[in-house]
Amino acid sequence: MLTGNTVGGLAERRQENAASQIIGGIEFGGQWRVIPELALLGTATWTQGDTTLNTGDVVPADRIPPFNGIVGVRYESPAGKFYVEPLLRYAGAQNRLAPNNRTDNRINPNGTPGFFVFDVRAGMLVSESLWLRLVAQNLTNNNYREHGSSLDGLGTNIFFNVDYRY
Repeated sequence: MLTGNTVGGLAERRQENAASQIIGGIEFGGQWRVIPELALLGTATWTQGDTTLNTGDVVPADRIPPFNGIVGVRYESPAGKFYVEPLLRYAGAQNRLAPNNRTDNRINPNGTPGFFVFDVRAGMLVSESLWLRLVAQNLTNNNYREHGSSLDGLGTNIFFNVDYRY
């Protein structure tokens, strides 16, 4: 809630407990093996929330994420020593904003646009206890932001991981 004051040029906010809040959602995830080496996979998450203020007004809950998930394909070598997994991460637009979201400089007052981001993950089993993994994210270099985040998503990035288990 805005206080009407400014601090360092930014609107001052005050936190206040609401009378009540209800948040609900549904999440699905699954994988279907088309053939032993190839699987289709995906997740989908939907969340919605409402807050009852002390005034009795009912408003959308704060920073509820939009519909989001992943869709992908996973290929595993017959011996299980190698995999590659192209994925599409997605999020719908979030225009159902709490009143304080409209004045929060981390959130566009018109809502957060949806996005699609293409990633690829791959891994290779070197020994019984050693995996080498390579992850390439946002290969199309899309500009995006997770709802409620003050940071834009990363551009194209690649990282390497060594997973040793003993």
